[in-house]
Amino acid sequence: MDAYYKDGGGWNRSDRLFDALDLKGRMGQKAKKGSGPYVISLTGGGGKTSLIRRLAWEGMEQGLKVLVTTTTHMAVPLRLGVFSCREEDVKAMLDREHAVVAGQTNGEGKISYMGDAAYHRLCALADLVLVEADGAKRLPLKVPRGNEPVIPDNTDLILCVSGLTAAGRLAAERCFRLETAQRVMEIHGRRDYDGGEDGQWRITLEDMGCLMRYGYLEPLRAQYPQAETIPVLNQADTVELARAASGLLDEMKEEGGIAAGRLLEETSAGLF
Repeated sequence: MDAYYKDGGGWNRSDRLFDALDLKGRMGQKAKKGSGPYVISLTGGGGKTSLIRRLAWEGMEQGLKVLVTTTTHMAVPLRLGVFSCREEDVKAMLDREHAVVAGQTNGEGKISYMGDAAYHRLCALADLVLVEADGAKRLPLKVPRGNEPVIPDNTDLILCVSGLTAAGRLAAERCFRLETAQRVMEIHGRRDYDGGEDGQWRITLEDMGCLMRYGYLEPLRAQYPQAETIPVLNQADTVELARAASGLLDEMKEEGGIAAGRLLEETSAGLF
């Protein structure tokens, strides 16, 4: 995989998300406070689960105990799943595999939120907690409604994800919560925006930056000031897309933002 991040004023590439996000440094600062695991909540669309798998894989490689869960819904995992929400079952999986995917099954091929009490009990068993905190119906772009995303109160880092495969495509085909996106564009979008009633506008990189800023970054920073909130432009699977992503983050003045690509081509894609 490829991860692109700003360091010393220039863009660097790594094959590790931990490097791009400086997670060792961030987790070290949290550990000094002695206040539980490091919690990352992922929002938006365009590859949240793939990012979670890679982060879990890298954490496991370092000997961390990784809890993966959701506050909304995610697919039932093929392995590492514990659905009883019992501490002893989760602990046994963590001791054996160093990772667990926990939640309640809903009979529709999905797992859902286990509830606040169980969530906080299970967090105490892990070093790193990865939360899928938003749903996008497998579309690369999303603008949330007022009750979304669902961020746990112990979150340390919020990753706001957008997929670059949305660029150049019709919003009606690639954007979840289209009506919310249209409202954001009407207020904050480019001067020549004309989304129409049916979303027949082609999404530009400028549009993606606008929707990210006003759909996720600004609202979440205001609502969760205790957490860091940064953008992740995913699906940067070519050099050209990586350059486009880094250029967009520069234009947005998002120094902490990262781009990621080729997540489906490496081993962590089969983790769970």
